[in-house]
Amino acid sequence: MTPESSTHPPSLPRTLLLAVLGAGLVTLGARASFPAEPVPITLQTAAVLTVGGVFGARVGVLAALLYVGAAAAGLGVLAGGAHLDVTRLGESKSLGFLVGFAPAAWVASRACPADGGTPRRSTLPAVGRALAAMLAAHGVILVLGGGWLALSIGASAALEHGVLPYMPGALVKSVLAGAVTLAVRRR
Repeated sequence: MTPESSTHPPSLPRTLLLAVLGAGLVTLGARASFPAEPVPITLQTAAVLTVGGVFGARVGVLAALLYVGAAAAGLGVLAGGAHLDVTRLGESKSLGFLVGFAPAAWVASRACPADGGTPRRSTLPAVGRALAAMLAAHGVILVLGGGWLALSIGASAALEHGVLPYMPGALVKSVLAGAVTLAVRRR
């Protein structure tokens, strides 16, 4: 698999294949799960960001949508083999985080330009751009996840239990996703 090129975007079949494989990578990330409340700590977000960073916005967003769609369709792709119960979405503690996957994949795709060059007006080196994009992408997920939680447990509790404890992991996963993105994009 090779990253998306700005001069030759992938064909529709190739885009779909990469998106399905990307959704599979996110599913594998869900299998690396560590118990935590209100939602488990997984490698899902690292996978979402890596797919977006390596293959670009089109594939990354589509992979995230396929993944969330599979969970909503009843497939056990979430941590612990769970799925989204669409009849009880209001009770889902993870819905806000999942909703954040598609926009986060788009943000992560900004880590490196598709042609491997330096974006206009950028003063940051590639490593700094990649880390900044991945941290911002994780921020999207945490803000949407925390916001959703706040609706059921209150803003203070959502921040204390649904955002702050996940920030160290988000930092580590951002570094991982950025490093993988840069390594693949530079090949």
